[in-house]
Amino acid sequence: MKIRTAKTEDVNQIMIVFKEYEEASICYLSKEYKSMRNKKKPVDKHIKLALKKDIKQKNSKYFVMEENDKVVGYIFGEIRDDSHPLYNRPKTGELNDIAVLKEYQGKSISTKLWKVLLAWFKENKCEMVTLSVNSNNKAQEIYKKWGFELFYLRMIRKI
Repeated sequence: MKIRTAKTEDVNQIMIVFKEYEEASICYLSKEYKSMRNKKKPVDKHIKLALKKDIKQKNSKYFVMEENDKVVGYIFGEIRDDSHPLYNRPKTGELNDIAVLKEYQGKSISTKLWKVLLAWFKENKCEMVTLSVNSNNKAQEIYKKWGFELFYLRMIRKI
């Protein structure tokens, strides 16, 4: 297995990993929010366009883990302006997305991808990394192992 920077030609394979993860993550949503998910076919087209755009951005990076030319996982991060009126924040990386095909989970692929993204953030002089995760997602335990800590809690309510 090897990790490399994603190319726009990888979008169809990334979509396979993305869709498997998205389907599995439905269980993290409470009943009232499951109905908000868009299940219409055009959503695939829009996601592919967004992936291509993100891959091409200068301030972001997609890395893929592949085995025998098959993408089995990916990670996406970007450098963001996290300026805030109350906090003097340093240059910040944002871990936006990470997913590994179910059959490849438990093989430290996400940790390997994370280390590569973290190195890219450091190369770009980031001093902090943030991420958002569903409050029911068990991946929080992995993020804690990677040194993340709870800093901000965002709540939601349907009206």
